[in-house]
Amino acid sequence: MVPVKVSAVIPLCNARDVIRETVRSVLGQTWQDFELLVVDDGSSDGSGDLIKTLDPRLRYFRQENAGVAAARNRGIAEAKGRRSRFWTMTICGIRPSWNGRSRCWTSGQRWGG
Repeated sequence: MVPVKVSAVIPLCNARDVIRETVRSVLGQTWQDFELLVVDDGSSDGSGDLIKTLDPRLRYFRQENAGVAAARNRGIAEAKGRRSRFWTMTICGIRPSWNGRSRCWTSGQRWGG
């Protein structure tokens, strides 16, 4: 099996109110050669239960609360893509195209510089 080119990692902690739209934003990208990983960093608001119902393509991991850096590191450790991209709740609802960036990510070129 050929690995995906990019792993999109969302660190999550108590964001039930915005995680659905964040996941939709990632899955709605025009470029689709990626996997989506959500690392739940000890949420207590039911975020994890909601995540499990959203999309079968999503890979979900839960850990005890250790902070956003630890959640990102867990995502990288579980990632199968050649490159990783972190996705945060602050860009929820924004649907940028990965088309140009994906060529840079997978070829080793730098984006924007």
